[in-house]
Amino acid sequence: MKVSLLQIIHKTLLSRSIKFNYIGFPSTLNSLRIENPNKNQVMQDYALMSKHFSHPVFLNFVPNYYDLTENKYKAWLNCYAKSANT
Repeated sequence: MKVSLLQIIHKTLLSRSIKFNYIGFPSTLNSLRIENPNKNQVMQDYALMSKHFSHPVFLNFVPNYYDLTENKYKAWLNCYAKSANT
């Protein structure tokens, strides 16, 4: 996963968590704060966020497995667009 995609995912989910007053979601990620993070750092931050995917705030919002395997960038960008319109 690239840092740019992680940034889109984090921005999308953070804005949703703020909108619905969910205080458990991480407001910052280490790999977004450092220059040139390695793949392990990016994946650790994604794993940190994914722990929250089952929370009711994110149910029926986070892209499903099939959308992610088809095109993960498109799936998250659609999620981002959906969050901007609601």
